[in-house]
Amino acid sequence: MTGGRSRAVRLGAILATLVTSAGCSRQAADSPPAPPAVLDPVPGAVLPTVKLSEPAFEAVRVRTDQVRTAPGGLVIPTTAVIYSPDGAAWTYVAVGPRSYLRHAIVIARVTGIEALLSSGPAAGTAVVTIGAPELLGVEYGVGEE
Repeated sequence: MTGGRSRAVRLGAILATLVTSAGCSRQAADSPPAPPAVLDPVPGAVLPTVKLSEPAFEAVRVRTDQVRTAPGGLVIPTTAVIYSPDGAAWTYVAVGPRSYLRHAIVIARVTGIEALLSSGPAAGTAVVTIGAPELLGVEYGVGEE
């Protein structure tokens, strides 16, 4: 199992634990437990926003870094690069508190711990460097029953 896939599976386990523990807490009989993550549609966009609950955010330990400019393009840490099942390169951008949107990128080259992009989010945009595989797992339903 690859590192990204194992992290996504781990998120499924974390989210399942959070859902189970939330179900054990005292709540009104008619109010279901809050989900650890939800997919919110974005008007006019194909991809949804992934919004994590506070406990899920803390469990995954999401971290971000900013897109930088460099000669020849934009630069992000390689830890911010993820691949969808069809092999396309993506990164998650922070769009609000604990909310992230997958953004297509085109990688020109990788040098050590950085990816030089010929296309991607604008310089200064916060991209997810820790937790991106878990966010992708939420989008693709990894760990759901």
